[in-house]
Amino acid sequence: MNEYSTTDWYRIALEQLTGVALAVQRQDELDLEALSALATGIADALKKTDQLLVQAMSGPAGPPLITNLVNVAILATKVGTGLGYHGKELEQLTFAGLLHDIGLFAVPQSVITKSSRLTQDERTLIEQHPELGYEAVRKAGPKYDWLAQVVRQAHERWNGQGYPNKLKGRQISEYAQIIGVVDVFDALVSPRGYRRRFFPHETVVGLPTWYLGTIDHWRSRVCHARQYALSTSPCRVDRGGCGSWPGGAAARSEPHPTRINHRNTGASRRCTRSVSSG
Repeated sequence: MNEYSTTDWYRIALEQLTGVALAVQRQDELDLEALSALATGIADALKKTDQLLVQAMSGPAGPPLITNLVNVAILATKVGTGLGYHGKELEQLTFAGLLHDIGLFAVPQSVITKSSRLTQDERTLIEQHPELGYEAVRKAGPKYDWLAQVVRQAHERWNGQGYPNKLKGRQISEYAQIIGVVDVFDALVSPRGYRRRFFPHETVVGLPTWYLGTIDHWRSRVCHARQYALSTSPCRVDRGGCGSWPGGAAARSEPHPTRINHRNTGASRRCTRSVSSG
């Protein structure tokens, strides 16, 4: 697969993940070897140029759920690089990003695309998708048990308010924590039927401390790695923290990042915050 150019990888990823979506809907076994090779190609491409990152933050390229899988893989890879990941560890993070939400393809699409408030039954359906994705990956054999666990944990949150198992703190895989943060970032920079897309500079200052809890070391590591990797504007943040999260409690309450309802938050005004020390 090394003959592909950097700009080809996005298209290839969309095509392969469309096949994955169909396999999940049909309950077929997934071809994870091909996806592993795809992850290696994306990680290698991002070592050479940021063209894939530009594509990920430029707007829609395909069906929203498929595009989100590709974008999260790219964004997570950049953040992982900022955290010092390399080699197999970085490729595993890319791989997990590509598959983090595959369980959504086993959920009725009418629920996923619904623009109005979900009923409790509908919320329950969506919150089952990490388990559905976990089961789909597990079918590929014990070699991918680590991947199944990351898929299962991608919506857990440090404070225990995620799902499906209410894990807390370091019970959650580091891969899953990174993916959870960039998943929300991608949701905000992607257009939705009920709001415009937000530009990267409007959201990059908003790494949510509610995701990462009160462990200053980890929060600082991810915050600054994400800020370095994904900021495409001269926005600055306080060195000691990550700022407030655009959308506040309304954004935090959504059952899945693809449904974040983010309106008139004034995020761009927070772009002028000064560095507080050093």
